[in-house]
Amino acid sequence: MVEQLVETLLSDTHTINNNTVKNLSA
Repeated sequence: MVEQLVETLLSDTHTINNNTVKNLSA
């Protein structure tokens, strides 16, 4: 349960970081 939550949080953070990089590059 906890592992799944952590995995989801890490995935969301990774997605946000990718979007931030795209916005800065645009």
